[in-house]
Amino acid sequence: MIYNAQFTSYRQTLGSGKYDYSASATITGGWGYIEQLAMELRAILGIAQAVVAYTLLTEETDLQISDKLVISSTNYYIQELENFNFNGIIYRKCVITKDQ
Repeated sequence: MIYNAQFTSYRQTLGSGKYDYSASATITGGWGYIEQLAMELRAILGIAQAVVAYTLLTEETDLQISDKLVISSTNYYIQELENFNFNGIIYRKCVITKDQ
């Protein structure tokens, strides 16, 4: 796999009666391949054209829907997540959007 993005992920936690992102990273120095989300998939998922959305493909497995990913100092949020196996290697395909 050719990687083109390094990321750090943060998980939402419940504290003081509200959800916020943890100050400590869940994944540091994760690598993945990021590309613009295909128009057909946008339509299926109901993501508006004005929303900046991408697909991230990674071998990192400790990711969940709603995790925050920081890529090149920009915040993205996981909206959809799918696992798949390619030749015995488990990958995660994530649909991510900028700023919730």
